[in-house]
Amino acid sequence: MSTIKVYAIAWGGKFIGQGQNGVAYLTVTDPEGNIVAGVVNAPINQGTVTGDGSGDTDKIMKSVPWGTPVDKTNAYSYTFSFNPDTPVQLTFTVDVYHNGILMATASQQQMIWPGIVLMGPTSVVVVVPGLLTNVVEPESPLFFYNQQPGALSVNVYMMCGCEIDNEFWPGKNFKVRAVITNEEGQQVASIPLTWSSAATFSGTWTPRALGPHIIQSFVVETTNGNTGCSAPVEAVVVEPEEVVEVDIEVEV
Repeated sequence: MSTIKVYAIAWGGKFIGQGQNGVAYLTVTDPEGNIVAGVVNAPINQGTVTGDGSGDTDKIMKSVPWGTPVDKTNAYSYTFSFNPDTPVQLTFTVDVYHNGILMATASQQQMIWPGIVLMGPTSVVVVVPGLLTNVVEPESPLFFYNQQPGALSVNVYMMCGCEIDNEFWPGKNFKVRAVITNEEGQQVASIPLTWSSAATFSGTWTPRALGPHIIQSFVVETTNGNTGCSAPVEAVVVEPEEVVEVDIEVEV
C-alpha cells in the first residue's frame, strides 16, 4: 500500500488559506487520465489540520538555501492511500476557486510505486500561482462617459488572504494593469494602476469609443514572477446625455 500526502501552496507567498474566500480542489490521475483512489475535486484547504492553513509567515518569508524542503507547518493537506500494481507516474492537479470562479490551476507529476510512503519532507507539493485580483471599480455593469476620464480600481492580495498593504507586502513590488477590450475582443487600452490603499490599486481610463467593453486586471509580483488575473467585468461607454436612456433599457 502506498501512502501519499499532498500539499497545495501559493507561489511566492504563503499557503492557500481560507482567508481568500475560496477553496482548492485536488484531483489525482494516472497517465491515461483515470482517477486514482477516487481522489477527484477533493477539498485541500478545508480544515484537514488545525490552524488557519496559511502557514508560518516568519519561516516562509525567510530566504533559505536551494533544495531546503518547504516548511509546511500548519498548512492544509490531503492524504490518501492506494495499491499500485506497478510503478506509475501520477499527476496531482490543484484547482483554486475564488468566490466560485476558477482562478488558478497547477499540476505536479511524480513517480509512485508499491509500498512508497510520501509523507513529511517527501510529501508531494503542488505550487499554484499565488495572487488574487478582482475589479472593484467600476461595478459591473457601469457606465463610462465617452472622452472623459473614469475611475478604475482593483483589489490585489495573496491567495492566503493577505492584503497588499504596502508594508509587509510593498505595493511597488506589484505591477498591476487593467486591460480593456471592445466587444470584438480587441484590446483598446492597458492602464497601469498604482497602490492607493490596502489591497487596492487605482487609475483612470478615458474611453475613445462608444459601446460595451470588458475590463480585466492582471498582476505580476516583480520580485519572483508570481501572477494573477481577474474575472472579466463589463462596462458600457456612453455619451453623458444617454445615461438615463441606456439605464432604462438595461433595466427592461
